[in-house]
Amino acid sequence: MAGQIQNGYAFEYATGTALVNELLTLKKNISFVLNDSYTARKMHFDSLPLTIQKKFNDFGILAAKEIIICENLQSVKGEMTLAFQSDNLGKSGDIRDLLLSFSNRKIPLGLSCKNNNESAKHSRISENNDLVRD
Repeated sequence: MAGQIQNGYAFEYATGTALVNELLTLKKNISFVLNDSYTARKMHFDSLPLTIQKKFNDFGILAAKEIIICENLQSVKGEMTLAFQSDNLGKSGDIRDLLLSFSNRKIPLGLSCKNNNESAKHSRISENNDLVRD
């Protein structure tokens, strides 16, 4: 049985991979940032049994399709890059697991993946987050 960290990383990888693949299907110009965080997540995903990988892939595809619709990503023009963020950023208040950056937008889209939580939104408050500030 895989641990919470392994499952979390594997689900992040499956979701990120599904998002890139779904956007490529829509003929969008998107690529991964191949950093250490990408490598760690892929390693955890690859070490899981194929049945669990399939389950995470299926859920990742569902999540990716919903993100594309909710964030209107089908209408994005220009280049996009998807990066897995380091867990060290969470210590300073940035709890986003995935960061989708756009060549023609200033603000990236940050995603926090939860594999063991039934909440659609689950905010994590930190000393650096101000949910009221504009």
